[in-house]
Amino acid sequence: MDNRKRNGLDRETLMRAKKAGLTRISFGLETTSQRLLDDMQKGTTVARLDQFVNDVKDAGISLRATMFIGYRDETAEDLKETFAFLTKNQDCFERIKLCRFQIYDMTPIKAELSEEERANLHARQINHQYLNNDYLKAKKDILKIVNSINSKKLNEDARAFDGVM
Repeated sequence: MDNRKRNGLDRETLMRAKKAGLTRISFGLETTSQRLLDDMQKGTTVARLDQFVNDVKDAGISLRATMFIGYRDETAEDLKETFAFLTKNQDCFERIKLCRFQIYDMTPIKAELSEEERANLHARQINHQYLNNDYLKAKKDILKIVNSINSKKLNEDARAFDGVM
C-alpha cells in the first residue's frame, strides 16, 4: 500500500477483483500511527489505509492484517491512534495477527540502531515503554479490540484459506 496514484488496490480494481473471484487479501498494516508509518518508510498515510480497508469491505473481500506492538520509540499515543483506527474500522477486518515487534539480522532497521540499542536488542526489543502505565493501558485496549475482531465468524467465501495468514 503506497502513495502512488494507482497501484492496483483502488476501489474500482478491488470490485473487479471480487467479481473475478478474489476472496481474501492479507497485508501488513503494522500500525496506524502516522509518525511510526513515516519512520518505517511505509509510503502510505492513515487516511489511505482507512480508504483501503473500507474499499475492501465494500467489495466483499475478506481482509486480514498483520500488526505489531513495540516498535522503537512507540508511545502510548501511537497505540491510542492505532486503537482508534481499529475501533472505527473493526467491521472491515476478519482477522488481525498481532505480534511483538522483532528486529532481524540483515534488515534496514538493524543497521540504523545505535550501539546502546544493539546492546539491549534482546532485552525488550529496544522499547521500554512497557514500564509506563499509559502505554500498558493502550496496549491492553489494542489487545481487546484485536480479540474482538478475531472472535468474529469468518466470511464463508474465504474459509478455504482459514489457518493461512
